[in-house]
This record gives sequence, C-alpha cells and structure tokens, in this order.
Amino acid sequence: MTDIKVESKDGAPTEKRSAKDIITPNIRDQRSKPMPKGGQHPMIPKEPFIDALWKKGIDQSRLKNVEEMERATQCGLASLHQLIATMNRHMVMNPSAKGRVERIRSVITRKKEFQVLVGFLGSTGSGKTTIVNALLRIRDLLPSTTGRACTAVVVEVSYNKSSKPESKFRAEVFYIGKEEWGTEIKQLFEDLKEVNANSDDDEEGTDSEASDRIAQTFDKIKAVYPHIKSHDDVRATTIEHLLNHESVNSLLGSTQSIASHSRNHFSDRLKQYVDSGNSQKTVTAHWPLVKLVKVFVQSRILEDGITLSYLQKLSVTCIVGTANRGIDERNAHDLLEKITKRNLQMDGLYNQESLCFILSQTDRDFDKHKYIKDNPELSAPTSEDRQAVASDQRLCRELEAEVKLLEININKSNKEIKQLSDAIQNIFKPPAPSQKRKRAMKLKEVEESLSQVETLPLDLQQTFKDLHNKLSIARMNKESSDSKINSLHRRKSYLELAGFYKMSRVAAKCIEHRNTLSSEAIRRDFNKTLQEMGKFQAQSLEVFPVSADLFTIFLRDQDSKMHGFQTLQDTGIPSLRDWLIGTTIETRGKYAQAFLKEVEHAVAWMRPWVNDKFAATEMSCETRASWEPEINAAIHTLSKRLNGLAATTLENMQQILKSNLYPTMEKTERKAGKKAIQTAKAWSKLHWSTHRCVNRDRGHYRDGKRIEHKWNEELVHDMTDALLPCWNSIFTDIFPTVLSSFTSEAKMVITELADLMRTNPYNADIYDALDIVQDNILRTRDIHEHESSEAFEETKRAMQVSHRLAEPAIRKFLEPM
Repeated sequence: MTDIKVESKDGAPTEKRSAKDIITPNIRDQRSKPMPKGGQHPMIPKEPFIDALWKKGIDQSRLKNVEEMERATQCGLASLHQLIATMNRHMVMNPSAKGRVERIRSVITRKKEFQVLVGFLGSTGSGKTTIVNALLRIRDLLPSTTGRACTAVVVEVSYNKSSKPESKFRAEVFYIGKEEWGTEIKQLFEDLKEVNANSDDDEEGTDSEASDRIAQTFDKIKAVYPHIKSHDDVRATTIEHLLNHESVNSLLGSTQSIASHSRNHFSDRLKQYVDSGNSQKTVTAHWPLVKLVKVFVQSRILEDGITLSYLQKLSVTCIVGTANRGIDERNAHDLLEKITKRNLQMDGLYNQESLCFILSQTDRDFDKHKYIKDNPELSAPTSEDRQAVASDQRLCRELEAEVKLLEININKSNKEIKQLSDAIQNIFKPPAPSQKRKRAMKLKEVEESLSQVETLPLDLQQTFKDLHNKLSIARMNKESSDSKINSLHRRKSYLELAGFYKMSRVAAKCIEHRNTLSSEAIRRDFNKTLQEMGKFQAQSLEVFPVSADLFTIFLRDQDSKMHGFQTLQDTGIPSLRDWLIGTTIETRGKYAQAFLKEVEHAVAWMRPWVNDKFAATEMSCETRASWEPEINAAIHTLSKRLNGLAATTLENMQQILKSNLYPTMEKTERKAGKKAIQTAKAWSKLHWSTHRCVNRDRGHYRDGKRIEHKWNEELVHDMTDALLPCWNSIFTDIFPTVLSSFTSEAKMVITELADLMRTNPYNADIYDALDIVQDNILRTRDIHEHESSEAFEETKRAMQVSHRLAEPAIRKFLEPM
C-alpha cells in the first residue's frame, strides 16, 4: 500500500507544485500526535461556521449585518494570530505545521483595510471646516472663522488607533519642498521687478492682477520671514538667502508630528500649521509652507474607515454651498466647478451613491416677513401662526402698558409710605430744625412703636392711629400692585414663549421652503448633467440642509432655542452623518465577507490535518494509477478553460473599446479642435500679465484673487464633451455586465470539477479524501469571484488614470508654442 504525499514531513515540497496542489488539500503521512491529558483531540466539525451570526443575517438591517461581520472579522483575525503563535511553539515536534502557518499568514496578509475618502469641496467661507468639526462631534478641533479663509492647507482627518493617553489627538504635518517654495518666491521677485520697470517707463494703466498676486505672495513672505516688512526688504535680499534661511531651510520637505491628550492644547498647536490668520509679527508662521496635515482623532464616524478630507481624488464628494441666499437655476451649476465635475463624471463617481450636496448655514437669520411676501405660496400655511404672533404681540404691548401704570402707582405708594413713616417717626423723635430724615421707618420699627402709643398725649395718639391706618392702606396698595405686576410678567413670559414657538414654526416653514427650492434646483441641474452623460436618474440625489454651528450649540446645551430649530435632528448634521456611514456599508460588507470566506476556507483546509484524518487515508497502487491521471487531466482542463474564459473576456473588453470608444474619440478630437479656437479666444480677454503667468506655468495658474486658470484642463473638457456618454456606458454599464458574465461562467466551470468528485468510481477507498477535495474546490468559487472583482477594481483605477493622461499630453503638445 502506498500513501499519497505531496510534501515531506518538514513541510518542504517534494516536487514542483501543480494546479492540483493548489486546489486539493495536502495529503500527508503523519505520525500520530500525542494525545492531550484528560481526553481526546479537539475535533473541527465539517461545517464549523454553520450557526455563525455573520452568516445568518436574519431580521437585521444592512448596517447591523455588516457590523456583525466586522466583529466576526476582528475575532477571526485575533484567532488566526493566536493559532500561529500556538503552532510556532510546536514547530520542532511537528514540522508539518510550517506549511499551515504560511497559509494562515497569507490569509492575514490578504486582508484589506477599508478606507473611504470623503471630501468637502466649496468656496471660501462656505462652512466646510465647521461641518467637519460637527461630524466629528469635537468642537473647534479644526480652526474655523466666519468671514475669511481660515483652513489654508489640505487637511485629512482619520481614526486614531493609538491607545496612548498622551496621543489622544495627534497629527502629521507635511511641508512643501524647496523647489515649490522657491517658485513662489521667484514669482514675487519677477512681479516686483516688472512693477518697477513699468513705473520707470510711465506705462498707462495698472496691472491689477499683478498687484493682487504680489499682495497675496507678500503676505506669505511676511508671515514666514518676520524681518521682512516691505517690498524694499524683499528687493534687498535674494532668493537663495530666503530659501536657506535658518528658520525655513530645515522645514522644507520635512515632516513633523504633534500629539496631545488635550483637545484645547492640540487645537492651539494645530492652528500654526493650518490657520492663515495665525501669524505673529516676530515668529515664523508655518502655514504658508505646509502642503498637507493628517489629523488622527477618535470619533464614531471615523471608526468604520471614513477619512474626512479637502482633497479632490475621493470616494465620496460633498459639495458645500451656503443656503442663506438660496440657490436657483442660475447658480446651481456653479456649486461644482466644471473641471472637477468632469473628473467626477469620467471617474464614474458622478452619481447618487458617491455625491451629495450640502446647504450650509441654514440657521443664518433672514427677514421672514419679506420672504413670505416674495413667496406667496407660504402665506396660507403660515397665516394662522403669524396672526397669532401678531395678536400675542398686541397683548404683550397691552400688558406692558398695564405694568407701566402699576409701576406709576407703586412709585406713588412708595412716596406716600415714606411720608407717612416720617410723620410717625416725628411723633416719637422729632428731628432738629436743620436735620433731614435719612430713611423711612421700617415696618418692624412701625410695629414696635405701637407699644409706645399709650405714653403719648391723647391728641398725638389719635394722630398716630390715623397715620398708621393710612400707612397700612398704602402698603397694601403697593403689595397689590407688585402682585399684579408679577402676574402680568408671568402672562407676558407665557405669551412670549408661545410666540417664540409660533414664530419658530413660521421660520421652520420658510427655511424648509428655501431649502426645498434650493434642493430642487440642484437636483434639476444634476439630472440635466446625467442626461448629458447618457444616464437616467435611478434615485434622488441627496441634498442636506445643515447648521453645523447650531449643532455644536445643541451638543453643549440641549435647551438652546433658535427659530426654526427645535432639536438636534433639525440641524441636519445627524442625517448627513448617517448617509456618509451608509455609503460605506456595501464595500465594508464586501471586504468583511471576503476575509471571513478566506478564514472559513483556511479552517476547512486545516480540518483534516487537525483531526488527523490523512494518516489512515491509503490507496492501492492500482487505484492511484487510475485516479491520479484522471484528476490531473480534470485540473488541467479546468485551468485551460479558466484561462480561455479570461482571455475571451479580455478580448471582448478590448473589442468593445475598439468598436465603441476609439471611433468616438476620433470624432471627438475633431470637434474639440474646432471648439479650442473659441476657448483660446476667451483667454485673450485676460490681462497680459495673467496671460503670461498662465503660459509660464504651462497652463495651470492661480491668480491673486485665488481664481484657478486651467487651460489644459479646459481643452480636455472640450474633448470629453462628446466622449462622455460613450465613456460612461462602457465603464459603468457594459464592463460590469461582462465581469458578471465571466464570474458566472467561471463558477460553472469550477462546479463541474467539484461534481466530478461526486462520481467516485473507487468506492470507499479514498472517499473521505475526495469529499475534502470536493469541498475545497467549491470554496474556491467565492475566492475566485472576490479576486475577479478586485481585478476589475484595477480596471476602474486604470480608467480613472487614463483620462487624466490627456492633460499632460496637451501640456506637452503646447510646450513648444
């Protein structure tokens, strides 16, 4: 009898591994392992995960199912590490464990960390940073200031995995290189030189663009070099001296780390790297030299792999625009700059799953009565509350009038009380002729004087009684007036509170109406763009009206009041947060399931070895001679069919490009060539100095007003106009269908090989071994599907890279000109 062996006892292969070695489990002749004390070997059942919660997913939402799989992933990962540690301890006694350890390590290595880059794009002052702080639920983490650009550099915020208290908040700061900073300084020198030359030549007119550019760059220079106060100071130095300055040279091209246990301390330190308003006259400012800041904090929204960023190459894009002026047909398309929009379209990310719009600052006050007058459809829904508010306000004015009358009466009563008290006091202690009373008698003193009345003459006794009665009446009148005023104040407070809620309902209707109009305008523009792409709306685009400032206030004080906002949910931030987390569910689930399938497959592969089933698996030479060639032939056929299927699929995809995309590109290039003339004419309207700067920077330049001139991208935009529908159809519709077909056919091919194991002509000789082989073959279907999907992701990434090659190609083509 001969054992089937594919590797030696020390784990080394005895021969070159074939496709059979990869698909079938290793069948080894193993010595009996020593039995643990007190019982038998622990056995792995055939279906160890059949009752696992992550496989059932019953009566749970998609999010809960994914979270269950992620918890299982963490447990699985920890168990694999523990298994490796255990097997390493027994490697000397059981060398065959080596191959198993390597297999487990490969499963751990293939586990992918999930990350979704969520970016916020919008104009200066639109509230991007405030929204990020609100989503993190960390007040003032990133600096934000109303009325000016505050966050001056690109910032990424990711989850902080550090458990050290001193690193609760941390960041990595990446500085620009020496060449990039030198380019900015050189531009300032050239601009100042040109201004001097123009001044000497007495040229008519001023170059406002050059002036803006000089002002912007000079502000940076002053911030970085505190000793430079004027343009003359710049002229008196050199580019080399500035680049090699001791406070700058060590920073350029470097990376710094900051960490703190305190949010306030961390935020204060972070400001010098990101806040353009954080410059001191005597200290070198860092923000002009910083390229990127990566911030790491512990926040719920980041736990699932979300990274909040201001970058433009993103998984999910949030376009931020202010809601205080409303958005209509005229300005909806301006929210997303056309070059950015085109890149999203070509990347396959201009869709409802990867894009949302945010209407920020919805709490900014505006004239509700004028808004209702301008929008008559709001008149009827708000009429009852507005009339009630007006009625309440009239009542409040009437109550205020009553209070004023009562206050007049109280003043009279107070005077009368003082006069009567003085008169009573004069009876007992007459003042000197030139002396005045400093204060009236207190009530206690008046009551105490009653005991002395009998000592007075009879006429004074009667006078005292008359004065005392009048004093009592005056005090009663005062107390009555005080009581009435308190009652009126309570009524007025109730009316004011009721009026607040009524006016809040009016404000809520106005805000909702404004948000609805803005959202509809954005959705119409979005749908129009989809039609231009040859797509149709599958579901509504998400538009989130939010008030990040008010959300932060509500977090501090739940009893805060603001017209139109009653609860934390009304601020819109919770809905935005839930949507962002929701965009991660599908990919998170795919990653978690792929890893768990790998673990399940690895356990199934390990099962015969752990259960010591291979030692008794023997076959005769006759059986092996019949079985082995048949299995080898089947595996060879499988490999050949899969390779052929892959080659056919690839050829099919190439043919789709040749027959659909390439002919369209030729037509598009001709159209773009004609349109380029009109595009170039528009550039001629720029001031000559701006025109020259754009040419000097080879078609990409940001002027002094922070306007970006992207000439190369504009030419690419012209070229992709006609290309876009075909491009999206191929990469987002046709190719996924091709992948699905390939995956289905590959599954069928693999299943056919597994079915061959069921037709076992060798009776029970190797039944157990073939059953294990069959199980392993079937499990490879899931792995093959996942790896095919990953390969297609590479196709998508190639798609995203390929259209960006047009811009450098155009730049190179125009270089000689």
